Amino acid sequence: MNEELDFVAGEYVLGTLSGEERARVASEAAIDSALMAAIDAWQRRLAPLISAGPVEVPTRVWARIEAEL
Repeated sequence: MNEELDFVAGEYVLGTLSGEERARVASEAAIDSALMAAIDAWQRRLAPLISAGPVEVPTRVWARIEAEL
């Protein structure tokens, strides 16, 4: 697989692209089966993280973050 294609697909799935870039990748994926396959692969890889659900952050952790800021 093309490394650049895989990188773009990963960014697309992670949601790190700008709105314009995301729209461009979505349009390209509609006609590029390799890009769509890369996006699907990233979605499968990250699915366990998404289905894990939210985690409650302990108060002491927030206190340490605030102290560092």
